[in-house]
Amino acid sequence: RVMPGSPMGKSRTLLKTATTAEELDKKRERLDQYKMQRKIEPELPPLQPLPSSDLTLHLNRDQSIVRRNATPAALECWSLANRRERLNKRKEEHSSRLKNATSARQLLEAQKLTLWEESIEKK
Repeated sequence: RVMPGSPMGKSRTLLKTATTAEELDKKRERLDQYKMQRKIEPELPPLQPLPSSDLTLHLNRDQSIVRRNATPAALECWSLANRRERLNKRKEEHSSRLKNATSARQLLEAQKLTLWEESIEKK
């Protein structure tokens, strides 16, 4: 299936409108030339080296964070086993918080229910 607006569809419709074999050949030749000569963007200029001042600023940056991240302790911190352990710990903490919130809500609902029952009894 040909998508509307695609070059393939356009060339097929142009070729279908040709009446003779000679016109068909001319249109095919024109389409082939168009495909080869069509440029979307101009060619980019060659890359220029960075000025020396920019290069020295880049090289003189503080590398303490990079050095710290390359230490064995920092690398070990992100090992698969440690990451799995942290994930399990977070899951346990989340589960604990969820249980606490659920019990607190149930307690609050029970208190509201008793207050409501007491107010009904008074009426």
